Amino acid sequence: MKLMKLPLLLFLLISLSGCNTFNKQPASNSQSKTSQVPSAQASQGLSAGQTVQAQVPAVNVLTQSSVAFSYKGLDADKLSPSALKPDGKKDGHFHITIPVNQQISLKSIWIRYNKFGKWFKWGWIYNKNLSLPSDGYAMAVFDSKGSQILPQGDIGYIATPVKGAVDLDLYISELNGENNRDTLTFAKDDTFTLEVDYILANSTVGKLNSTVTLP
Repeated sequence: MKLMKLPLLLFLLISLSGCNTFNKQPASNSQSKTSQVPSAQASQGLSAGQTVQAQVPAVNVLTQSSVAFSYKGLDADKLSPSALKPDGKKDGHFHITIPVNQQISLKSIWIRYNKFGKWFKWGWIYNKNLSLPSDGYAMAVFDSKGSQILPQGDIGYIATPVKGAVDLDLYISELNGENNRDTLTFAKDDTFTLEVDYILANSTVGKLNSTVTLP
């Protein structure tokens, strides 16, 4: 009888050992799956974050170099130093190009010249209720179609980009003893400074500055 019980005991031990091994394997698999879930969720969360970030439109920011400023020469009579009317003398013709992908409201444009500590300035202000400084001179501004932009309301001249840019022609007069003091003839190597005050469609307010040296 003892010999018959010994194989039975061995069989029971082997069976119990197999059950324990079988039960441990699913637990290991379950732990492995559980540990993988957070990394999968984190990966999905990162992807979702990246997608949201990609959908945010880029803000158009104009830098100081975001304007091309050039001199075309004395080629037309558009104004006098004090009024937007021809005076029989050709005026200095400048051109600016502002690359921009949204509407831009132009508040004012200034051109300045400094030599030996003496400043000369010409200005265009869109708000008709604001006047130029007493020591400043008038500037005439024309759009890309050749139409003059005259001072009007106080919100600024709203310019819509054409092919991704706003092009304007600026005219300022030479000075011949104006105000009994100011005389200036545009000459080679003279350097003029530009300032454009603007507001973008996204309410960003700023200034653009550039310089040009006459050829």
